[in-house]
Amino acid sequence: MKKLFCFIVLMTWLIFPQNPSIKTNGKKTDFNTSASETYLLDVNRLKMPLDNSGVLADASVLGNSTATYDGQIAIYSAGFIISGYSGALMWANAVASASRIQDYQPGIVGSLPSDPKNLIYVVSVNDPPFGTSWNEWINAVQLGADFYDGNNDGIYNPIDLNSNGVWDPNEDKPDILGDVTTYTVYNDAVTSNLRRFSDVQPQGIEIRQTLFAYANSSNSTLENTIFVRYKIINKGTVVPQMDSVYFCFWADPDVGNADDDLVGCDTILNAGYVYHTVADILFGTAAPTVLTTVLQGPYYYKAGETFIDINGNNIFDLGIDTPIDTAYNRKGSLLGFDVLPGAANHNMTSFAHYMQSHPTQGDPNTRFEARNYLIGNNKNGDLIDPCTWDFGSVINTNCSTINPHYMYSGNPVQNVGWLNIVKTDQRTLVNSGPFVLKENEPVVVMGAFIVGRKDDPLTSLSEGKRITSYVRSFYKSNFGQYPLGTGKENNIQINSFELSQNYPNPFNPVTTINYQLPVAGHATLKIFDVLGKEVSTLVNEIKTGGKYSVEFDGSQLSSGVYFYELRSGNFASVKKLLLMK
Repeated sequence: MKKLFCFIVLMTWLIFPQNPSIKTNGKKTDFNTSASETYLLDVNRLKMPLDNSGVLADASVLGNSTATYDGQIAIYSAGFIISGYSGALMWANAVASASRIQDYQPGIVGSLPSDPKNLIYVVSVNDPPFGTSWNEWINAVQLGADFYDGNNDGIYNPIDLNSNGVWDPNEDKPDILGDVTTYTVYNDAVTSNLRRFSDVQPQGIEIRQTLFAYANSSNSTLENTIFVRYKIINKGTVVPQMDSVYFCFWADPDVGNADDDLVGCDTILNAGYVYHTVADILFGTAAPTVLTTVLQGPYYYKAGETFIDINGNNIFDLGIDTPIDTAYNRKGSLLGFDVLPGAANHNMTSFAHYMQSHPTQGDPNTRFEARNYLIGNNKNGDLIDPCTWDFGSVINTNCSTINPHYMYSGNPVQNVGWLNIVKTDQRTLVNSGPFVLKENEPVVVMGAFIVGRKDDPLTSLSEGKRITSYVRSFYKSNFGQYPLGTGKENNIQINSFELSQNYPNPFNPVTTINYQLPVAGHATLKIFDVLGKEVSTLVNEIKTGGKYSVEFDGSQLSSGVYFYELRSGNFASVKKLLLMK
């Protein structure tokens, strides 16, 4: 009887399709729309279902309800946890379905979840210019999506102005990142009685999510990666400013069999990962590693760290205060990037994991427990001691030197440092903060899910880290430059300004500074002391676009901290160097 019922359901679905937005292999079929409430991002080896309320992986699409890699489960569920203060009130909310936390609903703040525009919008590099998906992006733009404004009129209107059938730079087009780009928006209006943290009210937070990936044919290294961008907005319905906000890329990776997973983190790559040390039931001897990395953390200003506070008001004032660092919001080679002198992007500021039903390291049941995880503690608010923690072991390292905010930061391949030793079903939190959410001033964070797979579990981990390093370089090029080793070196185009950290640093008395310019223009590279006084000019001339290297000789200066600043056009970046004699 059960088989007969399934047959009838299958035939009904085949004869009368229920959803005109069905996707196969990440490509749009010839139906009337490319937007839907769910979507399967299926363009490379890592396949990710998603829905329009922020849930990743744990969304039912065409028989898929997990993210898979090479046909086997890799990620059961993914999303985020966020916490901050609205005045004196601390709140936390999340999209973390494996922990039964779903505080967001489709649409912009103030809209009904059932609004027919609250969908996932999809564009592909293979879509015909000015066709269905380009025109449906009008709805996405109304919901806050970015677009390329070719005619600079401030309005998205995808029209073939010269009727030549192809897109030209003076014409509008969607914000296309990767080979397939998805966009959706959701907000935290789920009522408190339906929340796991029932004492948290909606805070008026709107999140505009972009998920994108590159096809296998585009780049063989990127075929293991899915990028995610969150634009976080405080709409001001509760408070005009939220303070001490932390954000985490949350995931429940199940690498094949979920019960034999181990976790770790890499502080250089700003990544957390789940891996195996032995063969897996589903993947066999070539068990992969699943990593989550912070590519662009939230920006922040801090006197004495990101800027020199000349007027002493603890606020960065452009033209008065001296920038020490620069924050970026990279939007792709088509849209360029935003530059925030005097600010910096957070890296991964802590890494945590939790397990089901553990008394101090289990699912968060309250807003306090969720926030504790985001700041790198256990859910009770205590720091874990690497020297005594039962689920880890410190090998060939003095455990008192290990930073407890980064759980399992050792190297499993070399079998050194703090390592996870108990295999179980794991959740990971790659945390970043604190930062401020001012009313209608978006903060953009970006990360990536990456899978490495080679001949055995530990070489898979090394491969995953190699890919992560590659992905981070690709991000820093603003998604426009393939790093060396891809076979595309001869076609590299410099699409962004970059000022690298000097090397060596500290130095005595000579160091090298590298920088790059995407276009020709007047450039200056100057050295300043801690009071902002110029002590040397290294570059002051017209430069063509390209990469440059210059030496700085500090033999005439006294030991101490100095700053070097690159300026060209509207670009400015400052970094710190240390002269030690």
